[in-house]
Amino acid sequence: KKDLEKAAYWYRKAYKHGNSCGALNLAIDKKKQGNLRSAVAWLKKAVAMNDGSACVQLAKIYKTRKGGHKAATSLLRRVLRMSRDDASELDKEEAESLLKELKDR
Repeated sequence: KKDLEKAAYWYRKAYKHGNSCGALNLAIDKKKQGNLRSAVAWLKKAVAMNDGSACVQLAKIYKTRKGGHKAATSLLRRVLRMSRDDASELDKEEAESLLKELKDR
């Protein structure tokens, strides 16, 4: 059985030891639980650690908010400038696709 509290403990521990995936995974769990405010806070922590996946996820949230297109665009452009160590090819493809959606609006 999935234990979200135990997972959160390990994600926090990973984050405290410099692993951005801990913050990203915690954010994803918080979003699934409906706690968008906490998800955004954890995504911002992962973004501060230069995590491309977190940038994409945070941009998805921002693009749905009124006045959030500028912040979403900035995050997505950031992903496109990242190295392979910080953003996967999938992250970059998704960023390009989302940027196109934002431009077409």
